[in-house]
Amino acid sequence: DEDGNYKLVKGWLTKRGGTVKSWKRRWFVLDHRRISYFQSPDNPNSLKGKIELIDITGNDPGDQDERGFAFTINTKNRVYHIRAENERARAAWIDRLTTRITAAKADEEKRKK
Repeated sequence: DEDGNYKLVKGWLTKRGGTVKSWKRRWFVLDHRRISYFQSPDNPNSLKGKIELIDITGNDPGDQDERGFAFTINTKNRVYHIRAENERARAAWIDRLTTRITAAKADEEKRKK
């Protein structure tokens, strides 16, 4: 859906760092091609990273750990450890992410043909 009616999914999640393993609160935005994360929702220049949906090899719902409601996003190069504030938010993000990954990969296959 690139017709402008595509609804962005946005919200605060906590992500574990790749090099420094501390947990940081980040503003996540999921669109039809990627998931981007920012230091602040008010500053588009605060982009800290992005994950292309077609590069995601899987996501694991995980479960509640000692610090919150966790899940992972797996790519060829990295495993992203993410926590939501509650089970409802975790389930919603996993559902939307799974749906968008499937759609992005289907779109990519159509483009290749």
